[in-house]
Amino acid sequence: MNKIEVIKEEVFNLFPSKNKEDKNIYCKREYIFPNHLEPMIDISKKLCDKYGGDKKICEIASLLHDTGLIYKRENKSPIGHESRSLEYAETILKKYKFEKKEIDLILNCIKATEVDYKPITNDEKIVRTSDILSQFYSMHFFAKAHFYEDWNIYLKFFEKKITKGFDKICFEDEKQEIKPIKSYYFKILKEYKKYNY
Repeated sequence: MNKIEVIKEEVFNLFPSKNKEDKNIYCKREYIFPNHLEPMIDISKKLCDKYGGDKKICEIASLLHDTGLIYKRENKSPIGHESRSLEYAETILKKYKFEKKEIDLILNCIKATEVDYKPITNDEKIVRTSDILSQFYSMHFFAKAHFYEDWNIYLKFFEKKITKGFDKICFEDEKQEIKPIKSYYFKILKEYKKYNY
């Protein structure tokens, strides 16, 4: 087994199975892998081919970027998961004896998924873009509705995520590709608000 496969197995096992009792249901491996991590990895590889990124760096960063949703999480709120993801990533990368240069590149790619981070390198832009594209292209947004107890709070999340997410896309081709999806999402939100009592 190569290092990427070993890390993938570690991350898979970090996220609990749906059979385990846990209030953070959207962190179950059966949800996070098909609705976010797997699509993100596939997209990052395609973007690496298109824009000349490092597939190994981008795949590992994609695998590790949301581990803080589980690692050392103490309450229901996901706030702070980015710093916990960085801590977990550094621990795992050192465990498997990655070189310091590779660790730094991967950690910077993980930082690039944060909303306010300004990506510098091509790999950072690829991971940042892959993170949000995986949400637009999968059932991610819709599956998340299941985890909200209040429909109106979910709708606010959804609207904010569409806008801020779109702004995270670093490549013009991908922005153009997502524009019709973004427009459609806003159209259905507008229609819903029109008939909401």
